[in-house]
Amino acid sequence: MKRQKVALVTGVSRHKGIGKAICLALASKGFDICFTYWSRYDDTMPWKVSPIEPEEIRSEIVALGVKCEKIEVDFTQENAAKIIFDFAESKLGKINVLINNATHSTDSFIVI
Repeated sequence: MKRQKVALVTGVSRHKGIGKAICLALASKGFDICFTYWSRYDDTMPWKVSPIEPEEIRSEIVALGVKCEKIEVDFTQENAAKIIFDFAESKLGKINVLINNATHSTDSFIVI
């Protein structure tokens, strides 16, 4: 029996985000999905994510006929990577694809 492919995607929290599009594209190709999000970061951004958006995204992915798990993680937390991988692999199995979509945006200026 062929083992299901599993993708781990970071930074998936809002309907109008690249992370959601990545997850839906992978799910449409038959990948089970685990994604991360961090509400406290999104709360500081102008787009303000609704607290239910990650769950709504998870439901959209599951509707494509694959499994989906989500985990809220602060990447500054010690052992964040281990926490994420342990969670994903305990729920879905070995990870085949990792997409690091998470970002931390700050105002900055480039002087040329």
